[in-house]
Amino acid sequence: LAPRLRKVLQSQGMIAADVEAAVHPDKGGWYKVPWTAVPDLVAQRKVLLVGGHAAVPSRDLVSLVVQDFRAAVSKGLSEVNRRWRDMFPDSDARLRPLVAGLSQRYLGTTDYGAAAARHGALTLAGLPAASARNFPLCMQNLMGHLKQDAHLKHHGRLQLSLFLKAVGLPMEEALVFWRTASAPKMPADKFDKEHAYNVRHAYGKEGGRKDYSANNCLSLVKAMGGPQDHHGCPYKRMDEAHLRTALARAGCEGPKADEAVAKARGGHFQLACACAFEGVHKAPMDRGINHPVEYYAESRRVYEEREGGGSGAAAAAAGGGRRT
Repeated sequence: LAPRLRKVLQSQGMIAADVEAAVHPDKGGWYKVPWTAVPDLVAQRKVLLVGGHAAVPSRDLVSLVVQDFRAAVSKGLSEVNRRWRDMFPDSDARLRPLVAGLSQRYLGTTDYGAAAARHGALTLAGLPAASARNFPLCMQNLMGHLKQDAHLKHHGRLQLSLFLKAVGLPMEEALVFWRTASAPKMPADKFDKEHAYNVRHAYGKEGGRKDYSANNCLSLVKAMGGPQDHHGCPYKRMDEAHLRTALARAGCEGPKADEAVAKARGGHFQLACACAFEGVHKAPMDRGINHPVEYYAESRRVYEEREGGGSGAAAAAAGGGRRT
């Protein structure tokens, strides 16, 4: 079955080395399950079908767990809904708002900045290359409009500033970056009067001196704005034509772009971002993206491992140095 398994993996855009590692019996691992147990993988053509069974790679086994987990959660929620007043006869007013708000809460880690820091600091000299290579689409979109228009509206500037802070760009270099990017439409003295304070504030050096965190994906999905705003999640805000163009510009084309667009159309914006990651990096992303800095850190990790230079090589690239 090895040749047929290779074709399945190659159709997903995986590079040759990863394909061989997945097919190799000592490194990979495939599991024979009824195809009805993994309908999502069958629909995405991620498995090999043989005689009513699906050969599932170990990295996609989570799909088996998800099916049972969803069924168990659905059954449990139905039971709780049926017995709510019997279980909590005197607590309805207190618990109902709490339960209703669970879907709007971010329960993931907020320590992605530490993960990004492990790959070395980001410098102004290395910013253009890192933007094209390692930034998620939401940040690439902001960088592109800033370069095109020499201006971003307030929420766009704040979103990008906090992200750059989180991935390690020093404040003084951030000030130079924003001053230079705004120069075609704003003299330096005007920038220093009107916008420099906001950059320093984002870095916690002005006002209340709070250590502001970069926006997570949930907050970006919920962000609202007009047609001239470019902040928020592009998988939610862009129409299909603009999204396909943006994905192609980022290096995601073919089946993975189609999958990302389909996920976005279905309202699964973070899974769409994960599909784009796989299309750009030709590497698996087995979970949805929860934070733009998570995307950046994972991108740096993939390239470091692939290029075999360790963190020092990739850090030199992001820092504007040259690998020898």
